Amino acid sequence: MEINANVYETLARGEFFKVPPDSAVLALALLVALSLTASFALLGGRRMLAVCVAVLAVAHLAAPALFGLGWVPAWSPVLAAGWLSFLGGGGCHYLSVRRGLRKAESDRDRYQRAIHYVTHEMRTPLTSIQGSSELISRYSLSEEKRKQIAETIHRESVRLGRMVEMFLSVERLSAGQLALDRGPVLAAEVLGVCVERCAPLAGRKQIRKVLSATGGNKTRAAEILNIERKTLYRKLERMKL
Repeated sequence: MEINANVYETLARGEFFKVPPDSAVLALALLVALSLTASFALLGGRRMLAVCVAVLAVAHLAAPALFGLGWVPAWSPVLAAGWLSFLGGGGCHYLSVRRGLRKAESDRDRYQRAIHYVTHEMRTPLTSIQGSSELISRYSLSEEKRKQIAETIHRESVRLGRMVEMFLSVERLSAGQLALDRGPVLAAEVLGVCVERCAPLAGRKQIRKVLSATGGNKTRAAEILNIERKTLYRKLERMKL
């Protein structure tokens, strides 16, 4: 009897549960999806995660709140849009972070290879400068020979400076700040410079090898080197061998 009375009073007052239109539910679903997408696009780290959790929590708690106000919405589209947006945005964010990490690792490897290349290439002019300066400081050389070695030191210093500039140019080129200018290179000129650079050290090394092969016999060594014995003695004295 009491139940029937309550039903009658409800009917009399017109207090019925209301169902919101589908357009309103669709608008709420789009609002949730756009909020999550914007948080992934504009935020990052903990702030992004906090906003996403807050949006999903509001989407889950809104249905009971509306039910308490007399509304019975079809809430599954809103929740589905929220979770799909969260999972999709999370996946895209993960892929973006992985892509950035791979790019950073690639840039680091490229930089390390460039440093290794530069340090390896710098050894040649540095060795030439060191050897030439050692010849000037330790041995009594003629004025013409000292001038030749001084020119070699100057040339290698200029080459070393060019190498550093080349390394900086390669870095600017990799960053898209420099245009590549290609041109022909004379191989004979390059080989000639290499031979001239190594000539002072090569002559000393050749005399050492010949003396070692002849067991220290200077007469035989002079014949093999196709020079006079007095010339060999002067070279040995000058080189302090």
